Amino acid sequence: VNDDIALVFVELPKFKPTSKSDKLLKTLWLRFLTEVNESTEEVDKALLNNPDTAEAVELMRRAAFSDKELAAYEKEMLDEITHNTSIRVEREEARAEGEAIGMQKGEAIGMQKMLATIVISLHNEGNSPSKIADLLKVDIEVVKAILKEV
Repeated sequence: VNDDIALVFVELPKFKPTSKSDKLLKTLWLRFLTEVNESTEEVDKALLNNPDTAEAVELMRRAAFSDKELAAYEKEMLDEITHNTSIRVEREEARAEGEAIGMQKGEAIGMQKMLATIVISLHNEGNSPSKIADLLKVDIEVVKAILKEV
């Protein structure tokens, strides 16, 4: 064979399922082999719910395509992958932007709280609002607003 095809042979009489999942898998593969062919348009959900048989159904579907249909299918898959990648990149960028905004707001809130703590501490030490404003290089109205909240 070649690198594009891998053949796996399972002799069903020799395949003895030992668990419930093995029995289900054997049943699914027998159904696939008897129900699915190049003209199958609709496949039972049980076959599609199992990753192995779902992949086999997809491969069978693709194998039935003409060259033109296969090219259209591959273009559709590529478009979908490109679209999903674009969405993922946009989400990552939006998340990073949101985190940056959150950090800026958090830093601003932290700075306000630190300023308030310092203003209150200086006021409790007996400094006047104008002296505190001069020491901290802030507008006196800011100092008065902080002291008003206390």
